[in-house]
Amino acid sequence: MTSSRWSVSAIHRDRVIPPLLAFVAFIAVWQLVVIVGSYPAYILPGPRAVAERFVVAWTDGTMAPHVATTLSEIGFGFVGGALAGMLTGYVLARSRLANRVLSPYLVAAQAVPILALAPLIALWFGSGLFAHSVIVALIDFFPVAVSTMALELCILHPRLDRDLLLSAAIVHDLGKTREFTYGAEIERSPEGRLLGHVELGLRLIAAHAPAALEGERRLALEHCVIVHHGPDAASGQRFASPEALALYRLNALDAQVKGALEHGVPGFGP
Repeated sequence: MTSSRWSVSAIHRDRVIPPLLAFVAFIAVWQLVVIVGSYPAYILPGPRAVAERFVVAWTDGTMAPHVATTLSEIGFGFVGGALAGMLTGYVLARSRLANRVLSPYLVAAQAVPILALAPLIALWFGSGLFAHSVIVALIDFFPVAVSTMALELCILHPRLDRDLLLSAAIVHDLGKTREFTYGAEIERSPEGRLLGHVELGLRLIAAHAPAALEGERRLALEHCVIVHHGPDAASGQRFASPEALALYRLNALDAQVKGALEHGVPGFGP
């Protein structure tokens, strides 16, 4: 019991202290550059001046309307995307016909970075609250849809490990957060080009997994991440659990997506 408490305390300490020290170092370097360079405040204000202006902006009401707008965009977008994702996931899980027709196109759309769609959304809906809410909704739509499908699949097949499948559905594409760089142009990062999002996702899991997720449970989750694109994309690694196979089916094969887009869905279309 004591050793367990010590291990949890050490994990928390390792996660809090390094970022805190990095922040202190950043402030110190910032102040040092201001002093050594003798920059005027309108070019590079010091951290103290920025902090004071931040407090003033809060107290005089400058920040409040902007914060309210941002929170409204996040709230509307999250609720809208979550509701649409749950409805879509439920329909896809319950209707084989809807799954055959819609799933390939949803997976193909998921492969497009959301920020790449931002200019089109701005053209279609303008640059106001609704357009920003649409972007937020698209971000959370796909994870919610896949997770809803996973939950419905666990209801249909109770012997599936619900916690494992749902966790895998949430984190299987986690590496994509580091696969791309977002600036004036959206490009693959150096680590994204060399390693790919699967390996990056495994590294993120290893770096941030809680102490309770160890041993066979962590291996099972990592296995689901490795094979979620199928055995061919995982160096021939076979499915070692029904949850891994279920996630693979939910996420859809690249071959299925390409076939649906290039040749259409059999029985539908002109």
